[in-house]
Parts: sequence; C-alpha cells; structure tokens
Amino acid sequence: MPAVERVTEQLTPSQLDVHSAFVAQPDHPLPLDDRGLQYGHGLFETVRVVDGIAPLFERHLQRALSGLAQLQLPADESQLRNWFSQILTSCSAYSGVVKILLTAGSGGVGYSSPAQFNLRCRYSLLPLPATAAAERQHGVQLWRCSYRLPHNPALAGVKHLNRLDQLLARSQWPTGQYGEGLLQCQSGAVVEATAANLFLYRDGQWRTPLIDRCGVRGVLRDYLLQQLLPSMALAVSEERVTEGQLQVAEEVFICNALRGVVPVTGLSSGERWPLGERTAQLSSALAQALPGYAVEPGDAP
Repeated sequence: MPAVERVTEQLTPSQLDVHSAFVAQPDHPLPLDDRGLQYGHGLFETVRVVDGIAPLFERHLQRALSGLAQLQLPADESQLRNWFSQILTSCSAYSGVVKILLTAGSGGVGYSSPAQFNLRCRYSLLPLPATAAAERQHGVQLWRCSYRLPHNPALAGVKHLNRLDQLLARSQWPTGQYGEGLLQCQSGAVVEATAANLFLYRDGQWRTPLIDRCGVRGVLRDYLLQQLLPSMALAVSEERVTEGQLQVAEEVFICNALRGVVPVTGLSSGERWPLGERTAQLSSALAQALPGYAVEPGDAP
C-alpha cells in the first residue's frame, strides 16, 4: 500500500484526470482498471457529424440508453444528453466521425460488479471512410463470410465494446474487390454485414433482417425502417431473412450512419444484383432528408 501511495503522489493533475467520468477533449485516456478495457463492459456510438451537426443525434442517444440498460448499467438520460451535447459543442465546425465510448467505469473484483457503477465517457474524432461517396454511387460487392454469428438474444442489437465476431469475420477477405462481408447466424439466416445493416427488395416491398438473436441495430437502419420508408409510402418489414430470399432479391443495399445507403452489386459466391432504381430513389430521399449523404462524388463526404 505505501508503494501505491508514493506513485499516486507523483501523478500530475492531467494524469489524474484519466479517472474522470467525462473529459471534454478528444482522445483522453482511460485508466487501465476501467471495465471497458478489462472486459469490454460498455458500448460505443459512431456519429456522423456535418459542420458540427449530428443528423441522427437523438437516435444515437436513445440507442446508447437502451444499450446501457441491456448491459445492466444505470444511466441518467439528462447526464448522457449533456455529455453528448458537450462533445458536439467542442467540434462545432467539424465534419467527419465522432466515436463516443461509454464504459462501466472502474471497480469490482474480477467479473463481479462494483456496488455502484460510475460511467465513463470518452470520444475521438475520426475521418469518414474515404470510399463512402463512391460506394453510394457505384455500389459494393460483399464477401460471403464463413464465420457465423452466435445467437445471444441478451446482447442482440447492442453496439457493445466486444467486437471479436466482426474482427474474425473481417479477417476472412483481403482489402480490395470486396467492400463488406455478409454475415449469417448459426442457423443460417442472413443478419447483416460486418459493419452495416442490410435491406433487400422483393415482391413490392423492402425487407430487413430481424436483430433479435444477434447483430447490431443500426441507427440509420431504424431511421429508414421507422421513418423514411414509411414517409415515402414504401412497404417495409423486419423478418427472418433466408439465404434463398437474398438470392432472388431484385435489389440489395447495406447502410450505416457513416456510409449512408450503399447498393450491393454482388456476392463472392456469384450472386449479382443491379444498381437498382428503388435503391437510388431511397438514397436520393435520404440525401434530401439528412445532410452528409449525397450520392454525387465531390459532395462533402
């Protein structure tokens, strides 16, 4: 114990800030005993920002609150809203990506939880994917990943800090021809891409896979599903999507908050789809509804 006290006395105020719940500057470190670092106990949001404005701010906030509840981490909405707002204020002229981490803080012994959780919030400023605008115009091909997502309903939908499934899946194809990977679950149902959600069009309506056994519930996915597609009077449903349904789809696209709506033109196993008019219509409607998702190359990515 005396040795620990001597070390603590040598720490500068800025070093002690590592234990702060919130620091309004990017890339501030976390302490090594933080449960987010030790166990992946927490979640993150990757927020698209255009001139300091986050078009999907409220959806990111509500998803974070819902995810924290699933992780059994008590969170105060006003505190979280204040943290998110301070982060956006600190980058008021910024366009790009703000990655926000929320962790369970320190405490507890091993896997046992502390008597009280004290959340920590950190953030980083990152560039947008360099290929985002071109992908929205020309589409991408998907690699069919042999890695299958395990069923875990307790964590389904949450963008938690444990991303080993996605890392293992992404390691299966080299950078180049394929812009994303298609992920199925253990039972073979189509779930998502490694870093995006998926929609397909067939028989007069859009369909997107259920996120009830695994996968991440993307904020742009939910915006399209709950708001934009209904506002365009276009039929859409969540359902268990089979491999067969995907193969006979008329159009397919993937989406996330950073890349927008990206047409899928093919799979590594040979399936092909067109750059469809319905996907282009939806992408155009998204660009009109929210800043930052223009299709034309050269527009602010």
